[in-house]
Amino acid sequence: MKLYENREPAKPFPCTGCGEYLASDAVQCRYCGVEIDPEYARESSRREILLNRIYRHGHYSKHVRQGGVLFALGLVVMVGSYFLVPAVLHTDGVWIPRGLILGGGGDFLYGLWGITSEARNAKREML
Repeated sequence: MKLYENREPAKPFPCTGCGEYLASDAVQCRYCGVEIDPEYARESSRREILLNRIYRHGHYSKHVRQGGVLFALGLVVMVGSYFLVPAVLHTDGVWIPRGLILGGGGDFLYGLWGITSEARNAKREML
């Protein structure tokens, strides 16, 4: 036996009186006592979900950009050292900036994973 039949999970939204976050099924604010309009609660929770999605997309996009730049910088330094180090230092060594390449690549992959996960979740919500 289910306790809640066909009930969607409660989503947070800010109270009109005090700004504290409440569940979308709240009838009255537990902090300031303001009565909550159910239609306002639904619309506010939808808006909060959209704002969170926009924030996460920006967060993951920033990691893709930063990681891509660091990775590319590491490759440029590595390729440049392939040509410059032997000429300047008269050695056969190549300086490999592992931190830039690995850190940048990891950051790029983290951002890419986040963007694709968000896209999958949005697609799943539409179904």
